[in-house]
Amino acid sequence: MLNILGMEKRHIAKLLLIETVMIAAITFVLGIAVGIGLEQLITGLLANPLGEHASKLSAHISMTGILDSVAVMAVTFVGVFLFALRTLHFSNPIELLSAA
Repeated sequence: MLNILGMEKRHIAKLLLIETVMIAAITFVLGIAVGIGLEQLITGLLANPLGEHASKLSAHISMTGILDSVAVMAVTFVGVFLFALRTLHFSNPIELLSAA
């Protein structure tokens, strides 16, 4: 749509990059927070049936796990961004207008 309205593809690519970075940052923060919260919840739920053996069970936040998750998500977002750039590069505004 922006290309049809006259925006250059390099400016659209810049917008795509900003959008992808913002979505990735929000996803990283929310994903890690939800993961830590669920780990705490599950640890608490498992501690109840274990009774006296629950003292050996504790929640552990692994920095390696967090970094691995961020790395996998980063690779995914880079792939999504590159696919969007490829689609933008091969798009033709006239064809997009006639397809709508």
